[in-house]
Amino acid sequence: MSVCKTQINKIIEMIWYDKTSFDDICALTGLSESETIKPMRANLKQSGFHLWYKYVF
Repeated sequence: MSVCKTQINKIIEMIWYDKTSFDDICALTGLSESETIKPMRANLKQSGFHLWYKYVF
């Protein structure tokens, strides 16, 4: 699935918000958990991605 920059920004905003689950993001965007993680990894600084990943998982 192709994701535009606006969608990536919205996904990143939603995922940083503690109350947004991967299921919520899937319902809104159609992206699976792994499809959500890919743009996060590609668009966040490495340290920010690792901080988020450690917090979520």
